[in-house]
Amino acid sequence: MVTDQETTPIEFVVSDPATTTIFQRILGGVAARKRLLVDTVGVALLNGLKNKPGVIFVDDVVMMGLGKHTDIPLANWGNDTDAAETADRPDDWLLESIDDPDEVLDRVREAIDEVNENTDDYVS
Repeated sequence: MVTDQETTPIEFVVSDPATTTIFQRILGGVAARKRLLVDTVGVALLNGLKNKPGVIFVDDVVMMGLGKHTDIPLANWGNDTDAAETADRPDDWLLESIDDPDEVLDRVREAIDEVNENTDDYVS
């Protein structure tokens, strides 16, 4: 979701759920999850954006790997202390405390759940 400075949504891009097979998880381990989330889903979502955001906020430290695919600064507000070490670039950062950052993600999750539960209502 891309928002303006007041967090009003101006663009929303979503992908179908993506998973790895048990075989991929066994053989690929943690790297398989990162490839799936970053190289497949994350890059596809970035390429689908019409509005370039000023910063990308993520709540999963693995998504800091998007730094190798974009020049947009990344910020992780999770509680993972390894986030700073995971950042691919020095301009990326870990946000330890901002005013209720989860509220925006909660809205996104609610919207995705609504679409998943009522798919027929949104398909013309």
